[in-house]
Amino acid sequence: TRNGDTSTAVSTFSAQDTIDVRATLQIPSEHRGQVGTTYTVIAVAGAGLFYRDSVGGYVSWDGEIATLGGAISPRALSAEEELIAFEGFVPASIGVNTASLTVFFAYGIGSDIFVYSASGIPFTIQ
Repeated sequence: TRNGDTSTAVSTFSAQDTIDVRATLQIPSEHRGQVGTTYTVIAVAGAGLFYRDSVGGYVSWDGEIATLGGAISPRALSAEEELIAFEGFVPASIGVNTASLTVFFAYGIGSDIFVYSASGIPFTIQ
């Protein structure tokens, strides 16, 4: 969303816009209450992959599941899990004027279950 308008989704932003990108994952009943971790991955064209860590920082990522850091510390998963990629982000404030990004959201339970959004949420800063 742009500039606090949480009811209108957009996919193109200016560098001066305030950007929020978030999702609410609906956790299937068979996974609710199990100890798991949620993940937010950001693919930046020409710059690589990043994940948002549990304190809201962004960490470069090599694409290997074993090195992916969680957006939360492992805990029992609820029926709905809100994940945040960007909150109040103004690209120009860090010198970004143009970029193409895709955000992916996921959760995992142990080493056997990893559920993710295959298509992601693409957006452009121009």
